[in-house]
This record gives sequence, C-alpha cells and structure tokens, in this order.
Amino acid sequence: MWFTLFVCLVPINVWGFVTLKNQGLLQVPTDVISGTTSLSLVQNNISVVHNDAFGYLPKLKNLFFGENNLSIIEDHAFRGTVLFHLSLAKNKLKWFPNLNDIGTTLSVLYINGNDLRFIRAKQIEELIQLTSLHFGATQIYSLADLSILPALNYVTIFSMNIPCCNKLITLKSDFFSNATYLGTKPSPCNYPEKLKGVDWWNITRNDIDIPCPAVDEEFIKKKRLTLHGYLFILDLPIQLASPLIKRPKGYITGKSDN
Repeated sequence: MWFTLFVCLVPINVWGFVTLKNQGLLQVPTDVISGTTSLSLVQNNISVVHNDAFGYLPKLKNLFFGENNLSIIEDHAFRGTVLFHLSLAKNKLKWFPNLNDIGTTLSVLYINGNDLRFIRAKQIEELIQLTSLHFGATQIYSLADLSILPALNYVTIFSMNIPCCNKLITLKSDFFSNATYLGTKPSPCNYPEKLKGVDWWNITRNDIDIPCPAVDEEFIKKKRLTLHGYLFILDLPIQLASPLIKRPKGYITGKSDN
C-alpha cells in the first residue's frame, strides 16, 4: 500500500502538477501543495473565487478552471501567483475579470464559452504579456481595440458573429508581419451588410476600416439584470452602470474603449 501511494505522489512532487478534476468542489481548495506549478480544477461546481484564493501557491503558473459555475471572480483572486496560462472556459462569467495582478506574467487566456457581452480597454490594458486570447462562443458585441495589447499575436473567436469594423484592423494581417492572427469561423461578419457571408480571408483591411456601429438606444434601455440582490442597469457601450448602483467585485469600470 505504501509503495503504491508513494508512486502516485512522485509525479505531483516532481512536476508540480495537481489535478482535482470532477471532485464536486464548491470552493477553491486551501490545502494544495504549496510548491504546485500547475493545478486543474476542471469540472467542479465552484461559483465564486475570493480575493487571494490562490495566494498560498506562489509558484502557480498554469491554472485550468474550465467547466465550473464561475460567476464572480473578485479583484485580487489571483494575487500572489505567477500565472502564465489561465483557462476560465465554459463558465458563467458576465464580466471580464480583473487580471491586473497577473498582468506581467499572463501569456495565455481562455475565456471562451462564457456570458460576456463586451471587452473594454480598461479591462485588458494591464495584460502586457498576453500573447494568446480565446473568447469565442460568447455574446460579445462591443470589443476594445486589441492593439493596446503589445504582445498579442493570436486571437480566436470561433462560433461568433462580430461587427467587422475598424476595431478589428489589428486582427487583419493582409501580409503585415506584425499583425495579430485571428482564428474565426469562415464568415464571421454581421456588419456591415456587404460583408455578411464573405469569407474572412477575402476581406481586406480597407473593407473593415469603417466606424463600428452604434448601439441601439432602445436596446440599451432594455438591458437590465439583477445580480445578488442588486439591480444593474447596463448603459453600453459608453458606460456600464450608474455610479450610484453597486458594481460586482471583479469589474473594472471605464467610460470609453479609447
């Protein structure tokens, strides 16, 4: 018995990888080995990540947190780590989380398969080492100019329809060596009308060098939701909620994408 246990533990100690996949966890565990560099919490039932939840794992570089019920990630949830690869895919996030604490180390982010509606400049501008961003299969209709991310070179938005306008110019290579590669379905554009059904690779930078569409004011007025007992009135894309109404932890406000 002891020999079997020893053999099972050696890979964890040597490689620093711990997997707690599909364990029915309701919260982030507090007893993972402190030297862990990679942790899988995939397929659990965790819904909230509190501040400093991983602070006792100072060597943590890779966190696989997909297929949970994550709806709230507090502002400093990842403080104290050195995360390089973070997967939050297939959860219930409505707000892009505050990742500033890992802005100088995070290189790969999977946030696809969530309930995001927009990504703003204020929410991502500190991610100066981010090279790969995956946010497909979401409901995003307002996107920041991704050129503010100096290291970004790969973006995927599979299973999405998007407005093909000037905010996407940096994602359209046209043989520009410094452009960001975009992985998408063959015909992703839902705006302008002339680009609907057109293959992305047949679209030029000039085709999308047009202003992005304004948000319908009537649509804005109808966008209301209740979260944990508070009413949030979404006023998109210029400003997200009245300053007099409480915002959820993990949300960074910003009045403009510029």
